[in-house]
Amino acid sequence: MKIGILKLASRVAMVSIAFLLSATASYAASNTARYAVTITNLTDGQPLTPPVVATHRRPLHVFQVGEGASPELQDIAENGRVAPLLDALSANQHVFETKLIVSPSGPPPILPGGTVTFDISAARGAKQLSFASMLICTNDGFTGIDSLRLPEKVGEHELHHSGRVSCRCEGRRRFDWR
Repeated sequence: MKIGILKLASRVAMVSIAFLLSATASYAASNTARYAVTITNLTDGQPLTPPVVATHRRPLHVFQVGEGASPELQDIAENGRVAPLLDALSANQHVFETKLIVSPSGPPPILPGGTVTFDISAARGAKQLSFASMLICTNDGFTGIDSLRLPEKVGEHELHHSGRVSCRCEGRRRFDWR
């Protein structure tokens, strides 16, 4: 039995998404859009593993309120291993693009105050963006955003905050927002 409880937490990361496109005609021709995404670590002393990011269609959830953590997400939260979630998302039929984002200042982690910016693409039907990253100084914590609606208009910009999530992977498997 999987039990999931999420409780709102303090802000851990800020995600900024802008819909970028030089010419509307190229979007229509290719049926894909390109987005610039910036993830900023807002913590005072909590480094983050490189985020696993995906653009996808609605049926997919990386994590969900009221549900247990997948083994791949548990692996990020407990061990900082990102490859299993990256592989699972890459193999999912609802995913358009996946990326593992490494800090421009060198190898992981993304330190407090650090920022990573990257481009990611989405097909017309893939209107969601999700990411997950381990809170390194925890034994089962992560931050992330699940199924964030991507901007629809060229030049549109959105700003979102993520919270701290504990998988509570020891014993009962559940999510707690803190």
